[in-house]
Amino acid sequence: MATPKTSFRVPFWRGDQKCPQISILGDFNVHHQLWLSSPFTDHPGELVFNFAIFHDLEQRVQHPTRIPDRLGDTPNILLFFTSNPSAYAATLSSPLGSSYNNLIFVSCPISPIPPQDPPKRRFLWCFASASWGDLRRYHVDFPWNDYYFRVRDPSLCAACITEGRVSGMKAYIPHSFSQPKPSKPWFNTT
Repeated sequence: MATPKTSFRVPFWRGDQKCPQISILGDFNVHHQLWLSSPFTDHPGELVFNFAIFHDLEQRVQHPTRIPDRLGDTPNILLFFTSNPSAYAATLSSPLGSSYNNLIFVSCPISPIPPQDPPKRRFLWCFASASWGDLRRYHVDFPWNDYYFRVRDPSLCAACITEGRVSGMKAYIPHSFSQPKPSKPWFNTT
């Protein structure tokens, strides 16, 4: 089995979740009867098949890419696996010049990585200097039924309770704000 040439691209987005994207392209010289339409299955073909299944990779090249030039040669398929198959289109063209391999063209529209939300300022509470008696009176005197429980939706009720609690904390617990630092990317863009 030849050493494959590999290509890795990261990241791609799946919903709100950042996931690493795996793309592997290579001349593996493997055969698998059911999966790669080969006339037989060999051990490397089984290994590559199991690897692709285990890592949820899809083969994008579906037709033989090597034209047999001698009797008894088998047509090979160059492999292009990816974890994000909808991002790639693979097409085959006639060989260039005297090559015995079809030309494989794989396209992937490149789009910028969506910007991340800027870091939010966070409250830093100084509980040691809080005016606990005043905060207690604030909660005792607060019109709970009129404000918190006027809505029937539990999510809205929870939002109202949070708003009232934070309002009391801001009034009676000294606080400051953190200075958000710009986040550094976890990968090198060069």
